[in-house]
Amino acid sequence: MKSEIYFRRVKSTDQRELQEIADEYLVPLYGDQSKALHGWLTGNNYKISWVAVDEKDKIMGLLVISEKPYRDYVKIATLLVLREFSDRGIGTLLLKKAMDYLESSGKEKLIVTVSETTPESLVFFLRNKFDIISKEVGKYKPEIVEFILQYRRR
Repeated sequence: MKSEIYFRRVKSTDQRELQEIADEYLVPLYGDQSKALHGWLTGNNYKISWVAVDEKDKIMGLLVISEKPYRDYVKIATLLVLREFSDRGIGTLLLKKAMDYLESSGKEKLIVTVSETTPESLVFFLRNKFDIISKEVGKYKPEIVEFILQYRRR
């Protein structure tokens, strides 16, 4: 049976579950995520965070937007779907939420950084009208290539 998908802002009671998600999905790629987790929970560093949850409030995915007032873009800081919930369209729904946020922000650009170590993420964004605009080596982890992608609005 397929679960309904709901979206809500991250709340403090999500801390343990988000820590587990960070430990499983992000720490292996980028190392310590305590600063990121703090931002998700508090909004520090201009973070706005949502989770995709089922009817029992089980987290299925996470979207974190960073919107700094001095930048001309909105950044997807984190977009992930837990493996057990993959292939249900949750990633696409989270991306739509990011695009809706972009529209309400008044900014023109939506960007995301994707590691070469996650080719499935790169393919996902390329299929969803993002273009590679540059790449950096060692931005988040030594010697790892990070692709910077921008959403093609029209």
